[in-house]
Amino acid sequence: MGPKSSQIIYFDESDLYFAKTQAVLINKDDSSLNDTLDSKGNPFQVISDKRRGFSNIIIEFKVKESRKPDKDAMPITRKEYEN
Repeated sequence: MGPKSSQIIYFDESDLYFAKTQAVLINKDDSSLNDTLDSKGNPFQVISDKRRGFSNIIIEFKVKESRKPDKDAMPITRKEYEN
């Protein structure tokens, strides 16, 4: 997804879910020096059933360049991101 884009995702089951993100800092001179950060956020509850109702959740991502890791995101490996 690109900047200022949106996407609707429908969940069929009530459960705990989490978002995985990937940020790439592109090196304009040498693409082999691109810096990639894969991370996983905290779990969030989704309710999706006729008896309890349905969750309507808005998740907004903001990108901030920093040398300090985000306290709410856990770094994960590329393999974990792709699974």
